[in-house]
Amino acid sequence: MDGTAGPGEDPGAPAPDTRRRRLADRRAEARRRRTLVGVTIAAGAAAALAIAMIVVPGAAGTPAAAPSPSTVIGTPASSGGNPVLLDAAAHAEREKKGRYRQVEGVRGVVYLTRHGYLVEKREEFVTWSSAEQRWTGTRFLGARPLRPRDEKAWRQTGKPSSWEVDADGGTVTLSSKKRPWAHDGPREPAVHVGRAVLTPDELDDLPTDPAKLETFLLDPKIQGEVLTGQKADGRLFDAAATLLTEAPASPKLRAALYRVLADIASVRTTEEVTDPLGRTGTAVGVTRTSPDMGAYEDRLIIDEATGTLLARVAASIVPPAQKDWAVGGVPQHYQAYRTARWTDGPLPDFA
Repeated sequence: MDGTAGPGEDPGAPAPDTRRRRLADRRAEARRRRTLVGVTIAAGAAAALAIAMIVVPGAAGTPAAAPSPSTVIGTPASSGGNPVLLDAAAHAEREKKGRYRQVEGVRGVVYLTRHGYLVEKREEFVTWSSAEQRWTGTRFLGARPLRPRDEKAWRQTGKPSSWEVDADGGTVTLSSKKRPWAHDGPREPAVHVGRAVLTPDELDDLPTDPAKLETFLLDPKIQGEVLTGQKADGRLFDAAATLLTEAPASPKLRAALYRVLADIASVRTTEEVTDPLGRTGTAVGVTRTSPDMGAYEDRLIIDEATGTLLARVAASIVPPAQKDWAVGGVPQHYQAYRTARWTDGPLPDFA
């Protein structure tokens, strides 16, 4: 190594060993604060969650095994804000805005097959957004068994290359075969947040003061109703996470979004989480509910050493009856990011 900063690195940033030492110190302090502030709350929540999970019906009509709550629900943040998200905010603020926001990665959705094992439908995606235009590309990567146990069951059923699964109130067929890239654009960029559709110019006008930004994101005109309590926390987390993952938000706005997330009291932290691409990070998330998803944790998985956002995952806690296979933190859907940065180009060939 010659000591030269690599792509996307801050030349003035501390050396890796120094960053690791600082990270270790921050994590130790965060653990101490979370232990003092949140141990009673965490214990009560975990106990309640375990009781709730034990009575969820299993696929065969018997009670499903209760997963360890620690695999889904982590430690509550301290009153000073979530340190993982505050570190991510500091990292985002140091980014230099370029002409394009480039995001590349893999998204997946999990389904139950007729044979009783799980497969994930995977799709590779790329997005380039400027202040004027947006280009997107997608490539179907094929479906495949989700876990080793699912691969074993797949082999035992003759290694089929397609599966019929229930989706969107009907039946669809998933194939294991890849498809070529399909491109779309250029078109006017916009991102949906609640009931609002924001253009890049409107994004640039959003407040970067966390308190004012939170007020905007929870405005009844944006959310469609006045929100309080856990529902407000879930909608706020969703709005901020959507802007972080889907929008060409400026470095200052990205930092403010992370700080909004850091101040949500119900955000919980789970360390040593493996993301859908096999990388290890720290998950921060809130519990949300919906008829289709049941109770789940909406998670952002972050590399603490770099502040890099690795993935957004919907990890099941107590699934609805129609998805009683989704227990123990099984992801119902996810987006994992290989690249998420500002760049001046050049644009790839979208022809």
